[in-house]
Amino acid sequence: MPERLRIQPIPFSGAIGDDAILGVSVATTGEALGHRLLFDDHSLFQLQQIAEGKANGIKSRFTHPDPFNDGLGKYLGRFRNFRVDNHKLVADLFISRAAHKSPAGDLGQYVLELAREDPGAFGVSVVVDLERVWPTADGNEVPATGGRPASATDKYPVARITSLYAADIVDEPALNPDGLFQITDEDIKALFTDEEFTRLMKEGDDKDMEDNLLFKISELESQVATLTRKLEDGVIQIGANPPRGQQLSVGPTGLEQFQGYFDWLFGAQGAKLPPPELRRSDALYRAVTGDVEMRGAFDPSHVAFANANTTTLADLAVNAMNKVVLELYTNLTAYRWYEPIVAVQATDGSLQDMQWLQFGGVTNLPVVAEGAAYTELSVIDTKETSAFTKYGGYVGITDKMLRNSEIDRLQAIPKALTISAIRTRSAAIASIFTTASGQGPTLAQDSKELFKSDNSHGNYATTALAISAWAAARIECAKQAELGSAKRQVLWPKFLLVPVDLYDSALIMFGMGAGPGGYPATPNNDVNPYAQDRPGDPRPVVVAVPDWTDTTNWGYIVDPRIFPVICMAYGDNPGGNSHPAPQLYSVTDPSSGLLFTNDTLPIKIRDRWAYGVATYRGIGNRVVAGA
Repeated sequence: MPERLRIQPIPFSGAIGDDAILGVSVATTGEALGHRLLFDDHSLFQLQQIAEGKANGIKSRFTHPDPFNDGLGKYLGRFRNFRVDNHKLVADLFISRAAHKSPAGDLGQYVLELAREDPGAFGVSVVVDLERVWPTADGNEVPATGGRPASATDKYPVARITSLYAADIVDEPALNPDGLFQITDEDIKALFTDEEFTRLMKEGDDKDMEDNLLFKISELESQVATLTRKLEDGVIQIGANPPRGQQLSVGPTGLEQFQGYFDWLFGAQGAKLPPPELRRSDALYRAVTGDVEMRGAFDPSHVAFANANTTTLADLAVNAMNKVVLELYTNLTAYRWYEPIVAVQATDGSLQDMQWLQFGGVTNLPVVAEGAAYTELSVIDTKETSAFTKYGGYVGITDKMLRNSEIDRLQAIPKALTISAIRTRSAAIASIFTTASGQGPTLAQDSKELFKSDNSHGNYATTALAISAWAAARIECAKQAELGSAKRQVLWPKFLLVPVDLYDSALIMFGMGAGPGGYPATPNNDVNPYAQDRPGDPRPVVVAVPDWTDTTNWGYIVDPRIFPVICMAYGDNPGGNSHPAPQLYSVTDPSSGLLFTNDTLPIKIRDRWAYGVATYRGIGNRVVAGA
């Protein structure tokens, strides 16, 4: 796989004209210092061929972009007229007129003047994609994927260039220890003060001058090597290759650290505060994608940690938002009112239609005489069927939101998606009691509505909520006959379902909260029978249904753990027994190399579930007359 490198800069030289520097040394044969890599004449030829294939030339910027600052305001111009001369790749730098008016000042004039006054103070560094190969004694080349072959002819692998992106003007050019850079009088002069250079020219012959020059070069290279080692000891790895040898990682990996930063960005509780330079979404974006110029494409040469790819940005964002989803889901109790009254069924992992079953028909067991055969019992069942439905959509994180670091809008995305998903579930269960003017869905078992208005199911009335109405509802529920039998089920309703308008009144009715707990509206403070639990007859739980807009209708249902009536199943929770939080997903194409679709990073929410009722027993509805 090609790797991207910024090759050590070559000392600046060339003839200087108006907005042009001719004969600039762009690359040279020899070792690319710090990369354990060699450039040979064929490497330079490949660079030349690639450059000639670009009609506009190769762009040049004032210093390389970094993970936190793009190169848009540092554009200098274009290198053109590439040629190879005496083991050097040479080109002409044409300064753009825009470089004289950049946000950073007149960069064009600065470079021209610096080239005239002190060309040794800076140089050219190319940004390339390359493959490493080992030239062997038999004239072949072997990919450098393992150790050094025994027949290799060089100390290090040789570069084979696949792409040339830029030739940037940078600080501190590196001198080659073997004199592989062509040294001119100007290069020599740059190594000494004017006084030293004048004295050497007057007093020393060529041999003395060469010795002094080599000593000066050696001294400078020693200083550079010392600084390089210190920098490498504290380096933060950029790109997919360690700066030297094997790397020992202690503590969180780069990916884990940036996951924490994204958790903070999207508002996950407990996330640590990132460093100051990473408290903006645009800075995190550049560090994770390497897209320092905000072009919308992944650039592995500028990423802030190893193993980042085109999906890393979306994955980090989605992971962070799913944490926010889970935290918010835990606290959305008002719209999760339906969970205690619903039985969540297990699935086989498929999305086949769910069957909500009810069994009955077995009354009292018959007597079995000693030694006699057992009698086969007849079991009756009913079956209601519901299909899985997929709910979802996406919200786009635009490049504008990232560039402007609109953190409040970013944090609002997972919250809005979570609330929408939970309200969708809530509305579906609430509609069971409001469909068909309160008669509910039609059941397959008898082709009647769930709450048939003629009360043929024994669970429909029009009385307003009161203690007497609740007492009647309890008796109604208890007297409902078991399927296939005349025997009463004697199931007491556990949940009273009310609109928010009746919630406080219902709490008082059942003696909730502080106070004597007496019977409402009785002067003698009589004991409230509904303010306490009894075996098989739990204290009623008042549930406010946020989707009910009628202010007087109410309903009841039994404990689903004893007798399931309303059922649900989730496509992402085959084990059943619990209601999972909705999930967010990224829809980035890992093969496209693009980070955005129409300038948008889509974040998708998907919630797939089925719901329905198994029976009309154990549930009741009150559509209050005149309401």
